[in-house]
Amino acid sequence: MNTSRALATAATAFGGLLAGATADRWIVQIPALHALGLTTWSDYSRHADLSLRGFAFYPAVGIGHAILTVATAIVADGKMRTPARVAAILALGGMATTLKAAPFMLSVRHLGHNPRELEMARRGFEFWSAIRAACQVGAFAANVLTLAK
Repeated sequence: MNTSRALATAATAFGGLLAGATADRWIVQIPALHALGLTTWSDYSRHADLSLRGFAFYPAVGIGHAILTVATAIVADGKMRTPARVAAILALGGMATTLKAAPFMLSVRHLGHNPRELEMARRGFEFWSAIRAACQVGAFAANVLTLAK
């Protein structure tokens, strides 16, 4: 297996994990947490996203995916080049929107149960996370296309 195919395979694996986690969040978790209210959302966020597990899992998968995807785009040639570059742009878009979403989530740690502040944090986090989700799922699809070439 050549270097570009090996990197594309690893990027696709990380991208699949990231896209799956993203789909679970948007299809299952967010609607359920909206139904349960702000206090439950904030408590869940403190025990999931803001926990040691969340701090280990999300950055490792997100950054790993971005690094592997950009590396694939750098070494890809021929028919693999275009989808690899699209995947890299989308993966970097996912990282950029994470930088916008993260401060909203990080603020939850110190907001207590103030409904107005929590609602602002949730809305900001979900706004940037929706854009991030589109980038992450799109990057995964482009990773798959890279492998198909």
